[in-house]
Amino acid sequence: MNTGHSESIPVEIFGRTYLIRAKDNKQYIENLAKMVDEKMEEVGAATKTVDSVRVAVLTALNLADEYTRAREHYEQQIRRLSAERETLLEMIDSALDEEPPITPA
Repeated sequence: MNTGHSESIPVEIFGRTYLIRAKDNKQYIENLAKMVDEKMEEVGAATKTVDSVRVAVLTALNLADEYTRAREHYEQQIRRLSAERETLLEMIDSALDEEPPITPA
C-alpha cells in the first residue's frame, strides 16, 4: 500500500539493523525484511558460514529460484486456464449452433 510519502523503517536482517526508505506501508516492509532474515538464517545454518556477503548471495539465489519457479507455475496455470476457457467457449458455440432458434408463440 502506497501512502504517498516515504519514511525510514528500521529492520533487522542477519543481525544488522538497516534503515529502509520506502513509500510502502511499514508492516509490508517489516514482513519482507523478516522473510529475508529468516532465509538468511536458514542459509547460514545450512552452509555453516558467518560470512554475511556469502550468505546474502546464496540467499538471493534461493529467493530468485523460488520466485522463478512461482512465476513459471503461475504462467503454466494461466496457459491451462486459457486453454480450458477456449474449450468451454467452443462447446458453448457448438451447443448454440445445434439449437433451433426460438420463435415467439
